[in-house]
Amino acid sequence: MIKKLNEVIRGFGNYFGFGNTKRMFQRLDQWIRMRVRAFMRKKKSTVSNMRVPNRQLDQLGLVSLVSLLTARS
Repeated sequence: MIKKLNEVIRGFGNYFGFGNTKRMFQRLDQWIRMRVRAFMRKKKSTVSNMRVPNRQLDQLGLVSLVSLLTARS
C-alpha cells in the first residue's frame, strides 16, 4: 500500500511543487500520515489507540511531500 501511495505522493509533489507550497505540503503530509495510521490500526488484530510514530512510517518508506521540496532545492 505504501509503495502505491508513494507513487501518487511523488507525482503530486512534482506537479504542484513549484511556488510557495511548503505550508500546504506540511498540512497534506499530516493528513496523509493520519490516514495511513488509521489504515494500519484497522489492519491489526487487536484494537490499539497507540499512535504510530512518524519515525516508524519513515522506516516503512513513506515519502513526505516536504522532503520532495528540499530535495529539489
